[in-house]
Amino acid sequence: MARAFTWFCAFFLVLTCNSQALAAERLAVLELSGDLEPKERGLLTDTIRGAVVKALRDRVQVMTRENMEVMLTDMGLDADCVAEGACEVETARNLGVDYVVSGSIVGVGGILVASVKFHETKAGSLLGQEQARGADVIALMDALPASSTVLVSPLLAATPTQEPALAAAPAPAPVPEAQQPPHLAEPEPYNAEYAVLAQTKRLDAIARLKSLLNPRAVSPNASKAEIRKAERATPPSGATAAEMKYRLGELYFQEGAHLRQVEKHEGKETPWRRWYDQCVEVFNDIRANYAGYQRMSEVVFDLANAKAALGEDDEALQLYSHFLKNYPKSPFVPDARWYASQVGKAK
Repeated sequence: MARAFTWFCAFFLVLTCNSQALAAERLAVLELSGDLEPKERGLLTDTIRGAVVKALRDRVQVMTRENMEVMLTDMGLDADCVAEGACEVETARNLGVDYVVSGSIVGVGGILVASVKFHETKAGSLLGQEQARGADVIALMDALPASSTVLVSPLLAATPTQEPALAAAPAPAPVPEAQQPPHLAEPEPYNAEYAVLAQTKRLDAIARLKSLLNPRAVSPNASKAEIRKAERATPPSGATAAEMKYRLGELYFQEGAHLRQVEKHEGKETPWRRWYDQCVEVFNDIRANYAGYQRMSEVVFDLANAKAALGEDDEALQLYSHFLKNYPKSPFVPDARWYASQVGKAK
């Protein structure tokens, strides 16, 4: 009886913590499982939760970590069961939510792979499953937002207010009436100390990815044993190579964006264009040689962004138009429409 009363109080607290709680469907993001340290897993889980909030802010109420911990503790649920993901749907039902995101992290060939699932709790239906990869925790944090947005896209497609945008024929030119997506109106403030730390991790991830993509490359000072090992190495191919190249292209883009910020805020001349050029080269390679790649829509979208950053407006507009025409259900459609409408305005 005491436990039931405690559970009711916790549940009531959660419902009243947000004025929209009674009107919106609710979603929980459970803690990721895996061999990483709890703080690292918590950081990655919060990254997913933040991306889901941005994607679904007008569609569902996402439970905070604090409210979930209160309810799980007071309900006496098995923490190991929750962490292992063996009973994520049952946990979500006990939390009183309509949807649940759960997942795990494993290390494969020196790369961290996060596998994330999206369930509807009433019937226990699996609505989606995505993966994100990174050379380390920082790189995985960079990769998770896009995968998380794609993961919950079934809810975006089901939102009535989304239908007109999806059904409308994409314009070949910028759309003047395009509305700025809310999350694009909230740029993060520039933090020089964090930027340097992120750059260090990013450059390390770039070096490791290039080594994995070309394992037969050796340094001029390589020993005979290293040369023999390199000669026997097999480069990745197919979907694995495409995914690694996509991640490399993303890192090139991020480094270019970082160096542009350095120029803007610190007044230092940087080679930012070179990084965007490398990004374009990698994305064009994926488009030309990996036609079946499952994230091709993101490749086209990111390629358009890189072209826009380089000031190649005509090519950027062609790519945005191609993206809107061929991937109308992508969660990045609102972003693409907004970016297309802004091309050339900053000159």
